[in-house]
Amino acid sequence: MGKRAAWAIVVYSTGTLLTLLFFYTLLENETPADTGFVFALVAALLFATGWHYIATTHLLTPQITLRKRLHSLTEEIVHELKLPLATIRTNTALLQKRCEERKTRRRIERIEEASHRLERLYEELTYVLTKEIKPIEKRCFDVAETIRKRVAVFAEEGRNPITVHIEPFRIEADRIGFEKAFDNLLNNAVKYSEKGAPITVEGVNGRIEIRDRGIGMDETEVVRVFERYYRGIEDKEGKGLGLAIVKAYCDEAGIDIRLHSVKGEGTTVVLDMSRLSRCKEIEDDKTR
Repeated sequence: MGKRAAWAIVVYSTGTLLTLLFFYTLLENETPADTGFVFALVAALLFATGWHYIATTHLLTPQITLRKRLHSLTEEIVHELKLPLATIRTNTALLQKRCEERKTRRRIERIEEASHRLERLYEELTYVLTKEIKPIEKRCFDVAETIRKRVAVFAEEGRNPITVHIEPFRIEADRIGFEKAFDNLLNNAVKYSEKGAPITVEGVNGRIEIRDRGIGMDETEVVRVFERYYRGIEDKEGKGLGLAIVKAYCDEAGIDIRLHSVKGEGTTVVLDMSRLSRCKEIEDDKTR
């Protein structure tokens, strides 16, 4: 049940032990046959029961209620957002077929691109809310295909040339979580590189390397880079959460992440996914 449950257990156990210790101290010279001992024991049990009720009511019940509300909210968001997104994409596709004017077609394409970005935000919002309520279901997906799609999104910005050399391999994992982690790593490579500096993504045998020729880091920064809220360069945008999120996902998924960097030369991030379960067939992704 999370932190509230832990606190409830600690409070209840501590209160019960202190109560028993208090009555034991008062009646240490009594015997089990004495009336005072029986009275004290009953009183201690009643006190412990009352303490347990208070702890449960004030610590656990609000958490259960909140989880139910979040679950209902997630279902409502999924229902309300998915329909208009599908409507936008369907109608833009029809307009593209019927429209011959180049300028108008380009405007329609921009609407379609915006709907794709909105759909991505919708997926991430649903993912975050669902993760707070229950464990995310693992699915089979092709890592190479997923990476190429995410790289294509960054390539649209035209800031840095990104080269991809990666062998197809399929794993069973939290796909959206992997995409978010990869996006954070690629975003860092772009953010800390000069405009036009090349970025390379390579993958073989379940091992992925994201290499840039950016500003790099010294040994002190490398040691602290996965700390939450740590920012090596204060004038750069961000809150110091990106790599902490990546590290948390990798630890949860069983991915070994390593970072090699040289100040002024660049950084290489290595994701070793060889321990993850492989799957022979890609399941239909029902989340899209």
